[in-house]
Amino acid sequence: MRTIIAALTALTLAMTARAGVISLVSEMELRPEGLRVTVTNRGDEAARDVQVRVDFLDETELGSLRPELAPDAVLREELPFDLSAAEVPGNYPAVLSIEYTDLNGHPFSALSVQLLAIGEALRTDVYPHLPRQHSLKGSSVLPVELANRGERPRRVELALLTSKDIRVDDREREVELGPWAREKVEFRLENFSALEGSVYPAFALVSYLEDGRRYSGLASVPVAIETPPAWTLRPVVAAAVVLVIAFVIFAVIYLKKQQPGPRRGEAPSAE
Repeated sequence: MRTIIAALTALTLAMTARAGVISLVSEMELRPEGLRVTVTNRGDEAARDVQVRVDFLDETELGSLRPELAPDAVLREELPFDLSAAEVPGNYPAVLSIEYTDLNGHPFSALSVQLLAIGEALRTDVYPHLPRQHSLKGSSVLPVELANRGERPRRVELALLTSKDIRVDDREREVELGPWAREKVEFRLENFSALEGSVYPAFALVSYLEDGRRYSGLASVPVAIETPPAWTLRPVVAAAVVLVIAFVIFAVIYLKKQQPGPRRGEAPSAE
């Protein structure tokens, strides 16, 4: 089974399987009372046990559990958020996770991150840069380059956001940048439960406060899940092979010892 997840301001999840394709397209819209989340299944296979979760303004809201989202069906959720929790105007990240299972009952977690303007939309001077693509074989290191395109020194918060299927060590950092400076930060990724052949998005989010406003920048990269080397993928199998070889050697030595030798005074027969 192969899963492809691509996310910009909206998330598209396409899953290819024998039964068909699940393609979930989502978007978030800021409303006076909170957020409106829309998820549409553009594929030809139904998604099961679908539930959305949104983290926004230091709050978490869950949508209702939907038993099935058929092809071309639409799921809409109105999630309440107190927008007054945004103490200063600026751009705030909304993190959307879609949890669901496929026809075979395998669980998936699809992630999308979107910057939403509250009070005032602002352009940031600090941008994160990611590679065009990244491969994950068991574990890997993903570099994020920050660029301060301004004359002020800045202390920024940097976070690397991924699906729960991919673990990240120390995913939140504080970075100091001088004027017109660049800084490379590395994150270690580990495949926890992502399927081989799948592609998941990773998001680098940078934010800082300045002059009573919140500035944020966002970048994403597709992370391709590849098969790790055999010695890291199946250590138990490798150990079993060693045991089998040792057993065969022992059996050969034992059988040779059990073979009768020539009797005393009798020369070995020659063929």
